[in-house]
Amino acid sequence: MSNDQLQQLPSVSEVLLEVKSDTQLHVNYITAIIQGEIRRYRQEAKAGQLKLKRREIVQSILDKIESCAQPSMKNIINGTGVVLHTGFGRAPLSKKVIANAAKKLEGYVNLEFDLDSGKRGERQDHINEMVSAMCGSEKSLIVNNNAAAVLIALNTFAEGKDVIVSRGQEVEIGGSFRIPDVVRKSHCNLVEVGTTNRTHLKDYEKAITK
Repeated sequence: MSNDQLQQLPSVSEVLLEVKSDTQLHVNYITAIIQGEIRRYRQEAKAGQLKLKRREIVQSILDKIESCAQPSMKNIINGTGVVLHTGFGRAPLSKKVIANAAKKLEGYVNLEFDLDSGKRGERQDHINEMVSAMCGSEKSLIVNNNAAAVLIALNTFAEGKDVIVSRGQEVEIGGSFRIPDVVRKSHCNLVEVGTTNRTHLKDYEKAITK
């Protein structure tokens, strides 16, 4: 370990003073980045492998912060042949939809406010009638993802009851959500039927209970 190398390490406050004022990152995150980088350089110094001078280290950390401030999601070309690709964000939004959303987000909206009565409203009222008609259901509820929809539906209609699932459908979907786990977290009893490659109607019929 070289004391000369350790002396090249800047302090957190020293680097913070040089961070651009318009950096689009929370100060706590910036501080964490600086601390992590200094920690890494300290390990190099202790091993006698630090090659950079103090100014170079500061600049390297500033470059790291600038890199972290850039959006990690990039526009890509989908050449897979899969139109609704989960890993690519499913269906792209049209310019018209994006423009309409941007216009609404520029100001306040009546998300949960009934303009007719002047009282608090329900956010689902904006889409309930339309989505219900599209799906042929009595009512509708839009949630963040499929796993949430399955969990809420099972917990609402089948809590404490059996839920029949084909072994071929016990999959893991995006976000590491597994169907068996979702069923159990819904406080339902998972009943497996069929095989991983084939399940017949009679398999479901045999598993149906009162």
